[in-house]
Amino acid sequence: MLAKAGKKMDRVTLYRVLDWFSDHGLAHKAADARGVFRYSAAEPNGNHSAHGHFHCLACGGVYCLDVPAPRTPLLPHGFRLRRIALDIQGECARCSKARP
Repeated sequence: MLAKAGKKMDRVTLYRVLDWFSDHGLAHKAADARGVFRYSAAEPNGNHSAHGHFHCLACGGVYCLDVPAPRTPLLPHGFRLRRIALDIQGECARCSKARP
């Protein structure tokens, strides 16, 4: 159970709410390198602005990068693009400093 200020919330309920936010364009849901879902607030238009993400393989942190989105690939006839995700993996500044 999750608890804060004396109130309890079931973890399943929390993830159902986060999934509902994601399904309705209020949040962005993405799996990290470990398969753990991460959520972030969506912009007013329901999108998570076009940028890449850096996943630290040491601490599990996820950082938004201010880099241009990749070019849209040419898709075969009948295919429809829904989303492009740029996922960069390595060690964040804090973790790379801690490991020589």
